[in-house]
Amino acid sequence: MFRKTARLSKFSRQLLEELFALPSNKDTLGGTAYFILEKTSNILMDYPE
Repeated sequence: MFRKTARLSKFSRQLLEELFALPSNKDTLGGTAYFILEKTSNILMDYPE
């Protein structure tokens, strides 16, 4: 059988110079994930509702 795939928006929002808000996934709880760019490493923080 076929499984329903999640539909995501193609765009993220830049909140600050090194902080991006990724689009929420409407097929799950709809929380927002944040992506932080740093010189030594990058951080992805997921905040489900």
